[in-house]
Amino acid sequence: MRMTTKIAMVLAVTMSVAAPAHAGMNFCTEPTEPYCLSSLSLNLTELSFNTCKMQVKTYVSEIEEYKECLVRDAKMKISEKTDEANAVIRKFNCIASGQSFCY
Repeated sequence: MRMTTKIAMVLAVTMSVAAPAHAGMNFCTEPTEPYCLSSLSLNLTELSFNTCKMQVKTYVSEIEEYKECLVRDAKMKISEKTDEANAVIRKFNCIASGQSFCY
């Protein structure tokens, strides 16, 4: 095996271990609707109303965090795909210039 092949294989293995496909992903978790909304009745007590109101406020806050997480994930994916496209362009330019070792 040639030295350049060994180096390329070591780099490929190192990169796959060091940066798995899910690296940097936030794994956004979508909040669920407050349970109290499915169990509300016409005979609300002040305590159940206030408890449900707090759950709804918490839910709205969690939705905002979820949306921010989705935006972060989308930006990371866009950046990754931009990096991939740039790598393809560099490889093409390397091959087009007649170099023998392009990666």
